[in-house]
Amino acid sequence: MRVRTVPKTLMKNSMTKMTLNIFSIIFILLFSLHASAQDSQDKVLINEGVEYLKNNQADKAIEKFNKVIETDPNNSEAFRRRGNAYTMKGNFDQAMFDYNKAIKINPNSYEAHENRGQVHNFRNRPDQAIADFDKAIEINSKYAEAFLDKAIIFANQNKINDALINFNKAIELKPDFAKAYYALGIFCYKNKEPDKAIYNFTKALELDPGDKSAYLLRGRNFVEKKDYDQGIADYNKFLETEQGDPMAYFSRAVAYCEKGKYDKALADYDKLLRMNLGNMNLMIYGNRAYTYSKKGDLSKAISDYTKAINYNRNICGYYHGRGYVYLQTGQYDNAISDFSKAINLDPKSIQSYYYRSKAYFYKKKYDKSVEDLNKARDLGYAIEPDFLEKLNKELENSTI
Repeated sequence: MRVRTVPKTLMKNSMTKMTLNIFSIIFILLFSLHASAQDSQDKVLINEGVEYLKNNQADKAIEKFNKVIETDPNNSEAFRRRGNAYTMKGNFDQAMFDYNKAIKINPNSYEAHENRGQVHNFRNRPDQAIADFDKAIEINSKYAEAFLDKAIIFANQNKINDALINFNKAIELKPDFAKAYYALGIFCYKNKEPDKAIYNFTKALELDPGDKSAYLLRGRNFVEKKDYDQGIADYNKFLETEQGDPMAYFSRAVAYCEKGKYDKALADYDKLLRMNLGNMNLMIYGNRAYTYSKKGDLSKAISDYTKAINYNRNICGYYHGRGYVYLQTGQYDNAISDFSKAINLDPKSIQSYYYRSKAYFYKKKYDKSVEDLNKARDLGYAIEPDFLEKLNKELENSTI
């Protein structure tokens, strides 16, 4: 039996095709391996950039994201993350460019829509921000962060019900969402609901013990409830890690004063004045003056009220405060002058009318005393019966 052989030319062509197929397969495999390696490298660079963002190092983060974009100009996540870095730097134009690019590459990036909405909010464009947050929710209905963003905008617009609906939805979707409890605590604080605020700040601290700012805000709510000990304890906790925070020392000083611990309050005000805080010294001198007056150190109270007035001569309360100390020290003309300045700045300064009435009384100017007393009463001030009795007695004696 004759065996047929394959023609050499045909064999050669078949071998050539087989060789080409093998090389094609190898090329595809090598390309896939290269792409996979590149994807892996891109993820490493993005993760490194994210870590820089966590440490507020926006420029270093941008360098990492730039490297990804150079090798892969269609990497939506790299553009989004770079947008986050530019947002951190306050460069909203560049951030908006990057978010738009990320969305163009991947229209279903709900995080990019949310991030762009945040920039709209920073630029005071709440309607556009809400539209982006709604789009993020449309793409991912369980995206708690977008509901929180909406809640914050509604809270700023004083849309109480809309804000609460979105706060509650964010927490429902993400029960361990510390930022949502924190933001809801601020919302309750601003709406004069200290008990609810305390509850939410406490939840925020349970979920994220590292966010010490919740201690500062919870402390203020305890002080609102006149629970000065707990308020001071929270301020102390906050100051364990934030030793240079002026508002914490200021808030604690107020609480110490209300608690009657005047020396501790004065120590905090002294510390603040050593920080050279510029215009904030106005409030510091004003509050330290009040503390000195409560302590009974009236000469120092007058000195500090004068310093506060020298910072700003248009604040009614400081003239009233100094006038009251002048009244206590028997400097009636100075008291009348300061109460008059307070009234000029605020014609409804009830207490200034009342205490000027007393200063006129001690100066034996009874008609003017009666005039101011009536004005204070007309404005709703509760007149002390003893003073009214003394004034009526003097008026009777003056007519005899």
